[in-house]
Amino acid sequence: MGIRSEVAFAAKPNVVENLSPESRATILRYFGEYHDTRDEGTLWHVDYVKWYSTMYEDLIALYKDLEENHDEEDYLIVEACYDYPEHQAGHDVGEWHDNPWQLHRQVRVSLYIH
Repeated sequence: MGIRSEVAFAAKPNVVENLSPESRATILRYFGEYHDTRDEGTLWHVDYVKWYSTMYEDLIALYKDLEENHDEEDYLIVEACYDYPEHQAGHDVGEWHDNPWQLHRQVRVSLYIH
């Protein structure tokens, strides 16, 4: 069964154009087609996915490609894990916080008693 997450990946055109073929295949496998594309960049989004970025070799390779070959201000991956909403260490990468989709983690906790 495993833990499922919602994941989004925003990347500027220079990142998209220069991803390795393996990274492109990984993105297609996990996200499918892009969610939105604009002059500023491309956004992929997937819900309810096993995103084990420190265990699955293809995700480890994607993160390594991004880290070693691209400026971290040109991309952002955010993982929202329903079971561990506060957890982000090692999973969120990149620093493109002024992306046009305003992609960021939002954690809400509420209690309702009737």
